[in-house]
Amino acid sequence: LGNDVPMKLLTHRLPDIPVGTDFDVATDHGFLNTSQQYAAYAVAKDALLSCEARMRLDSLKNNGVPVFEYGERIQLNNLQLSKAHSSITHSSTPHSSISFPFARFHQRHLDKADIFFIYNPTQQPWRDTLSLRTTFCNAELWTPTDGKRYALNAKRNNDRTEAEISLRPGESCFIVTTDTRAELPLWNTARRHVATVCEPSDWTKSTNPDTRFFSGTKDITAHFNLDKQAGKKYYIQCDSIGALAEVELNGHPVGTLWCSPMELDITAALRSGTNSLTLRISNVNINRLIGDAALPSEKRTSFSFPEIAKLTDPLVPSGLLAPVVISEEASPCISSR
Repeated sequence: LGNDVPMKLLTHRLPDIPVGTDFDVATDHGFLNTSQQYAAYAVAKDALLSCEARMRLDSLKNNGVPVFEYGERIQLNNLQLSKAHSSITHSSTPHSSISFPFARFHQRHLDKADIFFIYNPTQQPWRDTLSLRTTFCNAELWTPTDGKRYALNAKRNNDRTEAEISLRPGESCFIVTTDTRAELPLWNTARRHVATVCEPSDWTKSTNPDTRFFSGTKDITAHFNLDKQAGKKYYIQCDSIGALAEVELNGHPVGTLWCSPMELDITAALRSGTNSLTLRISNVNINRLIGDAALPSEKRTSFSFPEIAKLTDPLVPSGLLAPVVISEEASPCISSR
């Protein structure tokens, strides 16, 4: 909570939030006028709160709701936040219609389908068999980034439908269960490494200030040779980019790498022999603001009011933060039955 957003409450200054925790950042106006209920509240350092907001926080504390503050009363560090998190009962967490650790989900029931939204909030790949409380026996996986549909090998087990899926760190998907069978490609995340085409290069590690504090868009180009096999799908992958990359292969735009699973299907644009790859990488503006904080105003290229960055603030990793690789998958078009 704080009354000087959006300029002062920046996500890169928030404490580490425990895995699997939903949170919002709000002004005191939003705090006073929302019907949303929260399990705990944290007040930002040097937050400007109205008397009404302070009175409501005091009321919440008197009623047993955890309120954590920077300053003299409670130093909001990671350890204390984790302790607070462990003491909170998540009344909004659904009971176990899906059984697996850490993953988060929502379920919506329709007359002819059940829809599950599944999310892996951890930094580790996750693979498990879902036990879905649904009366429908067929399961499909829908990808949120492009809307593609895949069949899942599903089976009934008593009053549940079971299906195995795997999710990369931070990845999400929809699972739709129905009584209708569709001829769809089978969901398959297995990949075989074919080539590494770019090595990591974090701009903030550069000794050149123009690169270290750069904010904007840069093009990275690479050429690679590949023997394209008929009937196989090919993907470009980069597990970490700061912040996103538009991808062009042989002059054809193939999409944007911006969220998990951080891969794009490049089969249509790929050719046997030499391929030309362009990554148009854009990062966030905070690094330029941090760099300009050390300069006199007449030499700055970016400005903010009030000032939201200091030279001592940590830079946000930018550029390629992991290798860019080409992988392949044999993916015949079959159904789950």
